[in-house]
Amino acid sequence: MRVTYFKSSFLDIFIFICLKNGNGTLEGVVLDEIKFFWKEDDVISYIEKNNLEQVDEKLLEDQGVVSDLFNLINEYLSGKRINLYDKIKNLNIDLSFSKKFGTSFSQKVMEIVSKLNYGETTTYSSIGQKINSKAYRAIGSILRKNPIPLVIPCHRVLGRNGIGGFMGETDGGKEINLKKALLKLEGVV
Repeated sequence: MRVTYFKSSFLDIFIFICLKNGNGTLEGVVLDEIKFFWKEDDVISYIEKNNLEQVDEKLLEDQGVVSDLFNLINEYLSGKRINLYDKIKNLNIDLSFSKKFGTSFSQKVMEIVSKLNYGETTTYSSIGQKINSKAYRAIGSILRKNPIPLVIPCHRVLGRNGIGGFMGETDGGKEINLKKALLKLEGVV
């Protein structure tokens, strides 16, 4: 696995990206994980703790597909109305959907969320209705474990009575503020 991160000027956070592949090069790239950090020291600590190989930005610039991935994320964060899921699939970056979401139930949930357009929201109960389930907490649990937020836009899923949770947090912490900022970027809040 190779990782990199960058600071988003819009969100004032660090966005960590983990890429993996089977042949030791950056060809056949799998987008494994996206995480958010509020301090650079926390990103570095996470990389060291997990013995991850950080890829030099200059090397990434020479890798067309990976450079395109970064450009797409930055375009989205600058306010361009793009659907990252569709655009990244068009880059032939493997999202390993079935590997990340091992059950039929979780795959159905993520399939619905991945199809949400820029600025479009839904609720946990609406997702449940579409998959014929009232397991709303289970839906929330699946979304909390989403390893590639932004790409599978779980921030677009709202609670019936408001914003709802994000990345496992339900109160007014940094994660909820991040969700609000992403929704504001998309013109929802």
